[in-house]
Amino acid sequence: MVSIYSFWAKSDPYCSLTDHLMMTGFCASELCKNGVLRPVAQKLSSIMGLTFEETVTFLSYIASLHDIGKAHPYFQAQDMSMLGISELKSEGMLNIYQSLPFRHEVYSAELLNELLPDVLDIDCDAICAISRAIGLHHQGKGKSVSTSIPPNCSPEKWKALHKEINKLMIDTFDPPRRCFFADSDAVIYLIMGVVILSDWIASDMCLPQNNVQAAIADRGLDSGDNPVNYLSFCALWPNISQEGMRGVQTMAEALGNDPAKVYIIEAPMGEGKSEAALYLAWRQMNKYTANGFYMALPTSATGNQMYKRVNDLFDMHGLGKSRLLHGTAWMIDDCSDPSGHEPEKETAEWLAPLRRAMLSRFAVGTVDQAMLSVMNVKYGVLRLLGLANKVLILDEIHAYDTYMQTIIGCMINWCHALEIPIVLLSATLPKAKKVSLLEAANAHIDSQLSSAYPLITEVRTDGSVIEHPIDRVHMHRSYDVELRPLMDDAEATAELAKEAVKDGGCLCVLSNTVDRAQRIYDRLRMTCDDSEILLFHARFQAMRRNEIERIVVRNYGKKLENRPKRGILVATQVMEQSIDADFDTMITDLAPIDLLLQRVGRVHRFDNTERPESMKKPKITVLTSPAGYDDRTVYPGILMRRTERLLRETPLINTPEMIRDLIESVYGAEAEEDNQGYEMWAKNEFKNQLEAAKANGNTLPKPDIEYPSFADGVPDFLRSDDEAANCSAKTRIGDGSRRVVLIRRDELNKIPQHPSKDEAKAYLLKSVSIRTVRLGEPPDDAVTGSGLLKGVLFLPTDDGIARWGGYTIRDDHDMGIIIEKG
Repeated sequence: MVSIYSFWAKSDPYCSLTDHLMMTGFCASELCKNGVLRPVAQKLSSIMGLTFEETVTFLSYIASLHDIGKAHPYFQAQDMSMLGISELKSEGMLNIYQSLPFRHEVYSAELLNELLPDVLDIDCDAICAISRAIGLHHQGKGKSVSTSIPPNCSPEKWKALHKEINKLMIDTFDPPRRCFFADSDAVIYLIMGVVILSDWIASDMCLPQNNVQAAIADRGLDSGDNPVNYLSFCALWPNISQEGMRGVQTMAEALGNDPAKVYIIEAPMGEGKSEAALYLAWRQMNKYTANGFYMALPTSATGNQMYKRVNDLFDMHGLGKSRLLHGTAWMIDDCSDPSGHEPEKETAEWLAPLRRAMLSRFAVGTVDQAMLSVMNVKYGVLRLLGLANKVLILDEIHAYDTYMQTIIGCMINWCHALEIPIVLLSATLPKAKKVSLLEAANAHIDSQLSSAYPLITEVRTDGSVIEHPIDRVHMHRSYDVELRPLMDDAEATAELAKEAVKDGGCLCVLSNTVDRAQRIYDRLRMTCDDSEILLFHARFQAMRRNEIERIVVRNYGKKLENRPKRGILVATQVMEQSIDADFDTMITDLAPIDLLLQRVGRVHRFDNTERPESMKKPKITVLTSPAGYDDRTVYPGILMRRTERLLRETPLINTPEMIRDLIESVYGAEAEEDNQGYEMWAKNEFKNQLEAAKANGNTLPKPDIEYPSFADGVPDFLRSDDEAANCSAKTRIGDGSRRVVLIRRDELNKIPQHPSKDEAKAYLLKSVSIRTVRLGEPPDDAVTGSGLLKGVLFLPTDDGIARWGGYTIRDDHDMGIIIEKG
């Protein structure tokens, strides 16, 4: 008689099937009882109507059956040298000479559909959904030709052994027989995540049962200490005194006594929103079974800035380091690594690959990394699993287009289903976007939202919305606004800038495009030799850009000893967010009012800055276009048109008092328009609807409480490789950017195929992100990198000049990458 211990599961090193199944169940148990998934198990306990102990045994049992489909002749025949093969042959269970294409996880799903109804007293749709989830633990890697056991291989004996394996797992883990499946999708996706993670750990090596706890700790997956319950704002932020707290921080401290599930913080730039958000998140952690947070920002640059601030906070409390999550985080954070698409054999830095890094307890990074948790990408469920034990903080929530907002809305839907606390921050949030965010969080908006500003809005667990106006603001400013029709004239703009600082002072000239910023700077450096002039945009090599950013902060930051007596910074949108800089005056291209207000926040930002007599009162010169605005401009034409009209009617801007009304005047649907304006508005609405449709096509279905989304059918991200290639996983639309390295032609053959971290970093520090839409397809002589340089395009140069389509590309130390026609 064949024993259930005769089957093999792993060949190198050898591991029997029963040992691997049991080890996976033990890993699930340890992760849920004492590991990083404890908050997940607690949430599932609430959703499924089980005790915590019952939830752990249920998850352990389900995880233990994930590979039962390997008990099949086609799988066992893949290596005829394995132990137990002779027994299978002698019993007539392996009368085949070779294995056919076979996916064991597909067969596992079929077996669970047969076995689970005899074990679990739950709805048949839930059984089907659990089975499919387990059958997708390799995320749709290939298809089976057949799962039927050949008639000459004694099918009845195989079926009997399947039941025996199932009985062993029941006896080992003792699952509850009855549970309740409310929020079905939330339950199924979390189960799938638990199974995948447990399988990956168990697959690293054949671990003895008593080593599971150590193995999980070695991979950074232990639960760690419970977060300290800081009862006051100053306890978390000891460098801020009670007297020094801003109004938004005082309100956050009051609300933290009974934290809500969702917060939206709306307050001006420089009011301490980030500190308030982290305090509220800390209070939410202690109430809502979370043991960490993820703070998401719009760009890697803003993420890097916040990463440093969070780690400075952690240093105050002896908490170690947070983890940085974005595509090039490993250049800054040694714990981050974009490589590793499959489970690594080594245990060191197990959480380094980005698809697993969200399981880290505390992390800061880009919003893209969180968005991927609800997109049609393989193993995105691990990101969702990582979010499920955290508080999610989304900064600059106004800064995303319709495509990204739609995906973020889906993510908030899932956060509600998974009971993930959220904190959202914005200085300039249009009311329509706020309503959309509240609806995604399942809030009940029973009355008109407050027009107060600043404001903290909370959503309670019952969906009720409570708004808390803030009556104390640190920064009150009055900005004189002057419009000049020079947006299309770089030379005239440079002359205007030179005139503005003739008596001294620090000026920021902010352009909507790199090309225009370069032209303005080039003119200034030829004609204005009595001023300190600097150009700052995103089209510098990474190393040079970092150097310029440090100079900007040094010259225009809070420390005044390096501030130029006469300085001009020409910049692009890189100055809108995150950079803590202060200018005496500003000349800026017109932009939608919310972005314009962000720019304005860099003028007279600090109270202690000594300013020239002529710049004692802040003034903003806004450059408009005599040619008007259309779909070819950087920003939607209708928003530009409305903003210009508004500014003509508003020569004085008082902040924060006018911020809310200004934003609604531009973004409100009821704004009056003539025929041309209405046509532009209609085109923009159509574009928004198209972007939303594209985003919906790339995200998971919204969580369904009654019927699991893959009780039948297969999710898009689990289709065959050919089909999946047509399914976009882009978190941004229309960007068309490519990371490029300019390299001498004779150096092309020296690019390593398998670069080390140091080699990759050296090249990436010389790389630059270039929008390629106008350039077309890369030239034939360009080389695409591999490994840690995957996706990087190496563009050969002759005498320092590269050619791409009808353009020349060259690097200038002071101006960055210059792209010229011809």
